[in-house]
Amino acid sequence: MKSHSVIRILLVLCVTFSLARVSTAQQAPNAVFLELGGSAVLYSINYDRHLTPDMGFRVGFGYLGLSASSSDQSTDVSSASASVLIIPATFNYFLGTGSSRLELGAGIVYVSLSASVSGGVGSAFSGSGIGGAAVIGYRYQPSDGGLLFRASFTPIIGSGGFLPWAGLSVGYAF
Repeated sequence: MKSHSVIRILLVLCVTFSLARVSTAQQAPNAVFLELGGSAVLYSINYDRHLTPDMGFRVGFGYLGLSASSSDQSTDVSSASASVLIIPATFNYFLGTGSSRLELGAGIVYVSLSASVSGGVGSAFSGSGIGGAAVIGYRYQPSDGGLLFRASFTPIIGSGGFLPWAGLSVGYAF
């Protein structure tokens, strides 16, 4: 129940910020990009919106599903599967002028994990949680749109401690 509330809040924030007025100095306030590594650990597809020329909001989506099965000569089949959904959301502040800027951000990472094993003694597990996310990095985004590039240090802070991480992003600003 708690995880559904978090997702609803994130969706309301995304809609609200996407409808926000943007200063005329930022001609291409929207961006979509693929991030390898980063706040979603493996990869994420992201939408980013500049709220002002110096502030923005980003939300992403990462998913990974794995499954395996095996059988022996007695036709007993065992299988296992796992999936993880990761949704990073950050507010970002940009320092500098022009297309090349320093990006500083803070936000949350929602994680939902489920796993199951069948055959013999079957079992299942699922859980979700929220951690903190930070962004410190370089961002290239022309104000009139086009190629976007990011290289960032993206640590994740959760109940398991501090995970130092990094990400590379490529996308399009419009």
